[in-house]
Amino acid sequence: MSQPYWSWGSDVPECDAPSVAARVCKDLDELNSVVQQLRNEAAVLHREKAQLEERVLRLEKCTDRLFSTRKQG
Repeated sequence: MSQPYWSWGSDVPECDAPSVAARVCKDLDELNSVVQQLRNEAAVLHREKAQLEERVLRLEKCTDRLFSTRKQG
């Protein structure tokens, strides 16, 4: 049965370990970069969502005032 993951001791000869470690470090750096970009994008989306919710609330207040003045007038 093959393993779906990489295990250090059995899959890589000891002489290849340094080159593999360098590749793994590079991959981790790239992954960290992507994760940071996603966090930044999520923060932007969160701010935009809050701004849109604020606009919706203002529009609801405006329409409520408009309908209440129409009913009175």
